[in-house]
Amino acid sequence: ARNLTNRSSATPIGHPLLGTAERCSIETFISPTTSDWMRLKVPAIKMGPGESSRSHKADEFILKEEIRHAIHKYINFITHLK
Repeated sequence: ARNLTNRSSATPIGHPLLGTAERCSIETFISPTTSDWMRLKVPAIKMGPGESSRSHKADEFILKEEIRHAIHKYINFITHLK
């Protein structure tokens, strides 16, 4: 069954979250999956370890090295928030 309450969401161009991602050399793209943040009434971004193409599938997985790399990206992102 398809959930028709899900809707697309986006963070406005020029928002500080996107600026921080750019300063941290984090690639931004339109996610092919949905997230609970679509229900929030505040700007947000999705950022997580692994390949988005492997998300939300029966054989979804994340490599340990991807988790290690993500931890460093999170710390760098938080450090550069303005």
